[in-house]
Amino acid sequence: MESANQSTTSKSAWVAKPYVAVICAIITLALIALPVFFKQPVAEASAWLIFLGKFHPVVLHLPIGMLLMVIVLELNAKAHKTRTSVVPLLATFVSTVAALVFGYLLFLAGEFDTESLDAHFWSSVVFTVFLVWTIYIKIRSDLKNGSQLGYFVMLAISTFLMSASGHYGGIITHGDPLDSAPWVEKEKRSFGRAADDQPAGVADLLVYEQVIIPYFEAKCYSCHNDKKQRGSLRMDTYDFMLEGGEEGPCLVPGNLDESLMIVLTRLPLDDDYRMAPSNKPQLTESEQAVMEWWVAEGAPQNTKLGDMQASAEIIQHVQQITKAQLAEEKLAEDELEVESAEEASSPNE
Repeated sequence: MESANQSTTSKSAWVAKPYVAVICAIITLALIALPVFFKQPVAEASAWLIFLGKFHPVVLHLPIGMLLMVIVLELNAKAHKTRTSVVPLLATFVSTVAALVFGYLLFLAGEFDTESLDAHFWSSVVFTVFLVWTIYIKIRSDLKNGSQLGYFVMLAISTFLMSASGHYGGIITHGDPLDSAPWVEKEKRSFGRAADDQPAGVADLLVYEQVIIPYFEAKCYSCHNDKKQRGSLRMDTYDFMLEGGEEGPCLVPGNLDESLMIVLTRLPLDDDYRMAPSNKPQLTESEQAVMEWWVAEGAPQNTKLGDMQASAEIIQHVQQITKAQLAEEKLAEDELEVESAEEASSPNE
């Protein structure tokens, strides 16, 4: 047994060598240099770059699952007063690097806004750096059969950083979950209902602000906002629509054929360039008709429906849109009232 321990010690003694710490330091500097010196997406993303970048959502789940497995193994080992193998931690590092590489390729392809990626990018890099040193401290601790306190502290920090990275990544793709928190939604609905207490006829509605923007918010902004910009396009302000994205201007007032917001929504549902994609909520017939009419009329920002030359058909479409919007708000308000009533009654049960 003693000879076996000596053999294991001699095989693992390389970990204690100074050059191993130097290698870890070099990896650290390389990871930190990545977002510092290579922070701009390529001007013309190749098909291969875009293709490989799409694997990031697939690979990113591996380090999450593996790190959780490491934590479970450590808790089990603690209960049985044993030590775990470093192999699961090494596998976590390899999968983390893979996720980082594919994520970087996705960034280079220009799929997302550079500014919105900063927190996710840096938290991912810092997480990988801490994971490198967590592995190093783990191996040194096992080699000397010494205290694992330093390793557990590093593992806890790495877990926190992984959670932060995942959170910021989720904000990029799905938006901030706090934006849909019950108390935030309640404030939005209360504000909306207060405005509806004094309803105006459709002739007094501002076409862009009160008719079009609400369904843009519901069906366009999730992919084209200040945090996420598919195709480098933002639609959350009028000026950004005029500016457009990689494929050209989103809005060209008075020109339906040059406005991508019209061209792409007219494509067949199975077309890769269709907006919105087939798996997303689509514009209704009324929403499409009003949007096309508004663009054809010069896309005015602050003009009431009654001040524009709207046909009876367009007025009917506007009525359908506003009716649906009010119905959705009323349904949301009713659901909120039911939830509030259930919460109020639950302590008495």
